[in-house]
Amino acid sequence: MKSSTIAQFIAVLLVTFVCIYTIKTKDVSLGIDLKGGASLLYEYDFIYTKGEKEFSDSDKSSKLERAVTTIKKRLDPSGAQGISVKLSGEKWIEIQKPAVFHSDPKIMNKLTKEAVKKIKEKLSTPGQLSFHLEVIDPDDVRPTVSEYSEWYFPDDQGRPSVRLELWFKDGVTFAKSRFGSEAGQGWLVDVKFDGVTGQKFYELTKKVSESNRTLRTGIILDGKIITMLGSDSAIPGGGCIITGQFDQESASKLGDVLMSGSMPIKVKLAQENNVGPTLGKDSIDKSKDAILFGAIAVLIFMLIYYRLPGLIGVLALSLNIALILAIMTSTKLVLTLPGIAGLLLTVGMAVDASILIFERIREEQARGKSTSLSMHDGFDKAFVTIVDANITTIITAIILFNVGTSAVRGFAATLIIGILASMFTALFVSKVLFKVLIETNIMKNIKMMKLLSKTKIQFLSFFKIPMTLSFLLGAIGIFMFYSQGDKILDIDFKGGISNTIQLTKALSNADVRNKLEAAGYDKLQIQNIIEGTTQGDTFLKYVIRIDDEHTIFANKSNEEKLKQFSDDLIKHLALDKDSGILLQQMVGPSVAKTLVFKAIIGILASMFAILVYVRLRFAEFRYGIAACIALFHDISIAVGCFGIWSYMPTGGKVDVSVVAAILTIVGYSLNDTIVIFDRIRENRTFEKARADAAARDPNIEFTPVPLDTIINESVNQTLSRTIWTSLTTLCAVLALFLYGGAVIHSFAFIMLVGVIAGTYSSIFIASPIVSMIHRSTEKKKAIILE
Repeated sequence: MKSSTIAQFIAVLLVTFVCIYTIKTKDVSLGIDLKGGASLLYEYDFIYTKGEKEFSDSDKSSKLERAVTTIKKRLDPSGAQGISVKLSGEKWIEIQKPAVFHSDPKIMNKLTKEAVKKIKEKLSTPGQLSFHLEVIDPDDVRPTVSEYSEWYFPDDQGRPSVRLELWFKDGVTFAKSRFGSEAGQGWLVDVKFDGVTGQKFYELTKKVSESNRTLRTGIILDGKIITMLGSDSAIPGGGCIITGQFDQESASKLGDVLMSGSMPIKVKLAQENNVGPTLGKDSIDKSKDAILFGAIAVLIFMLIYYRLPGLIGVLALSLNIALILAIMTSTKLVLTLPGIAGLLLTVGMAVDASILIFERIREEQARGKSTSLSMHDGFDKAFVTIVDANITTIITAIILFNVGTSAVRGFAATLIIGILASMFTALFVSKVLFKVLIETNIMKNIKMMKLLSKTKIQFLSFFKIPMTLSFLLGAIGIFMFYSQGDKILDIDFKGGISNTIQLTKALSNADVRNKLEAAGYDKLQIQNIIEGTTQGDTFLKYVIRIDDEHTIFANKSNEEKLKQFSDDLIKHLALDKDSGILLQQMVGPSVAKTLVFKAIIGILASMFAILVYVRLRFAEFRYGIAACIALFHDISIAVGCFGIWSYMPTGGKVDVSVVAAILTIVGYSLNDTIVIFDRIRENRTFEKARADAAARDPNIEFTPVPLDTIINESVNQTLSRTIWTSLTTLCAVLALFLYGGAVIHSFAFIMLVGVIAGTYSSIFIASPIVSMIHRSTEKKKAIILE
């Protein structure tokens, strides 16, 4: 072997070793939906300031929405920890924190308790910040003063008191702790205000400076003075520095509290439990089996169809998954169901990259090249395509991460890591393994099966009917989707009924689900409470949630729904009539509807970014426009088919996993389209080279090839790769749909439709639109010349 190949192979082995070591010594953190964790139930009460007596219902709703948002920002500012916050009943807020996973249950329990302790500390203060002007003479209170109080400084232990008037509240847009660079500052917090508040702060410090240091600015947090500041001049710039008796921990805590904003409520812990996964252990077990089945089917296909190169692809794919898990464990990212959607997409793209490379090598062999040269040229020609396809998906993921909520961010973070890992394994690791086998004469010939011969289908001659029918299907489906209103939304988005129950005999999640499904209650969220376990997977306590607009509750009031659900639980699960129902309430959504809005904004922003990137890479806007239209088509078809499916008895509802699946379709659709566009660009470049050669040498005969011919040829050249990639992905998704269980059905359905739509649109939507735009442009040029 060449010395360079040996060095590269050693590098691959080192990466493999590091990945295995990391996975063995560290544990992947799983979300509350997959692993369970801690559940905290807080009782809340509104904070009333001086002069306020009672809030209207709309004010209460607005303040609660603000409180939930603030708690999420305070506990999980990056959205990477997978913490769930939702309203529960009329006076509670439920917070669920994923378990800090560890292979040792005792250590896991200890780490989770420490994480829960931090949550309690962060919620111990509402974070209401106010700025006051010191008042020397109580009789000198001006009419503009809205609040006047006496405060003890610096605490209430008999120290001298100061009199303060309220100047303004909140308005903080940025807060970060740091160690002061000037002598005596110690730990402090930098604060920035919004425009209006910044002007008020300027006026306040101007008033203080004009008093010749007889007055000071009082900074109050939740009724306690943090510090009293004097100033020699007015402070412009819309910010200040808060100093005090801070250490690193207290300064950091204050910065986090101020950055998340103030809560219009105060909370008190009412209940704490360890809980199982929200998806239910039975559903997770079914999904694991389905994913395993799909993965085995893909691996068997790779090994049989591509033989030794297929084995290289399987090894590269295995390292790809190991690399993703190693990075996630090292960065402490929490893997949730949306994250698994991102992982599935990256695995699909990794398989696609391998197939793309193998088909390119096959083409080079067909030209009569040697084994080594075919391998090198195959990788070189696939390189640009793989990079273009992956960069467009990375652009989408980065935008989604920046504009999305925690669920979308989890998907985007996993997708970014996965794409980078798949590019490394496909373009570097696979090539190194090929070089090792070729240079050691183990692989003298690259042999692969071939079921599809070279095709010459004239796709552009019959695209109009398929295109018309698909857009018509999408329009009808979207109408049916939106015509249902909130009825198509699952409990994740609109809330429902939640019952906490105590069984007389321990049952497994599957037993509970089967008994209730037999009574007509399908699409339940069943979460076990770990306290009171017997043996194995059986539990005595459960939280069972259901959509309050389930068909079984048709034409009933909320009170009747609550009573019917309780009565049926008692009947079908043999609960004690007096003590079987521990708690029953109407609960709010676990995710805000802004999740969908932000996901849409992210997709639209991604389309614009893709338009710009594709314009730069392909030198024409037509490719970007076609890619965006194909992307819109795929999303429309997926949403439309889901709308039609939702009317059927087995139809699903929109939950967080559906949003994740739609985002997955975005990445899959782009990948498929860019592969074909890249081949069109390559063939057009070759055609241009022929034309240039003919222009230089009159003896060379040259007949221009129309763009439509080039497009048809390009689609046919990539058809084998398109079919096999789609079939391998479909195989995995179909297994998930058939065997993954009812809880995962909606996710799997969207994925199933999306894979088909993405494959179809790259051939019958994106490519024809490039042709249509070209013909339109040529007609305009002809008119201008005339």
